[in-house]
Amino acid sequence: NNPLKYTDPSGHFLKAASWLFFFSCTAMSSGGDWKFSSDVANTVTNGMSQLGQFTIYKNNYFKITAGLDVYSIGVSVNASYNQGDWQAAASVGVGIQRDISAGVNVGYRTGNWMFGVSGGYSYNSKGNEWQYGFGATYNQSNSSYTLGFTHYGGDDAQTNWYASYQNGDFSFSMTNDAFLNIVNGNSSDKYRTAGFELGYGNLSIGVSIYTNNPVSESRENWPSPIYGENASGKGAYADGRRIYSAAYFGVSDGNTVSRIGIDSPWIQDAIQNGLHQSKFARILWGGSPYFPTDYSTPASFYLFNRFYSPYSLY
Repeated sequence: NNPLKYTDPSGHFLKAASWLFFFSCTAMSSGGDWKFSSDVANTVTNGMSQLGQFTIYKNNYFKITAGLDVYSIGVSVNASYNQGDWQAAASVGVGIQRDISAGVNVGYRTGNWMFGVSGGYSYNSKGNEWQYGFGATYNQSNSSYTLGFTHYGGDDAQTNWYASYQNGDFSFSMTNDAFLNIVNGNSSDKYRTAGFELGYGNLSIGVSIYTNNPVSESRENWPSPIYGENASGKGAYADGRRIYSAAYFGVSDGNTVSRIGIDSPWIQDAIQNGLHQSKFARILWGGSPYFPTDYSTPASFYLFNRFYSPYSLY
């Protein structure tokens, strides 16, 4: 799973109210000046203006801030470095639920290219989890193209690819484990199965889907309430299970990515199962089995807060 991901069926009302208030303040105060990008320089140059953060030290190349992390109702320390072609940013935070997370990004620019590495660690309800990633961004005029990979450790270990396109303030990003069977133990349909995001400036809307790892080869004839029988003829995973599927609004505030939304079964059915039975999937790889959707599970409140990683949406 991921640093500081909250699915909240019982309602942490204080956290929700605080998040909504500061989300609105951040969105209104940004003035459209911040931009999503895999370029670590954007994290460095735009990232330290967090609400509740106070500057501890600053010179021409280096800056340290500390204070309230309003999105997770915790405290954090953030640092940035920017000199010549090198940029770096780091963050350490502790949330009210004793979630601990830390992350670091380092980038090097040469010509139109930016090459970067990213790493992070979190301790949360799932225990110890860590991730590292790498990738490259090509900048051309007002556009940029990014391709990267992130490996996630812990109980739900896997590797995902990440791709994004940005033009001015607009951006589109997506991540998936498809086509990485060799590095994922001959499996490409588990855990962090699909995420995508549309961004404008520092704001975004997106979808994040997380499932179990269906180890059984057995299938069952489960018809989707939306699509009916699986048009690929592959039925559904007999032991497939949805963990969460959220549609969200997000904001990137320095070294922190924060989201608020709804975790609902129909989102997984509409998007994941829709793709698995689609003509597109049937042509490219023969389609995929459904993940049976737990429609009896009520929708819940979704909050997410983690360090910024340029090659991950999880």
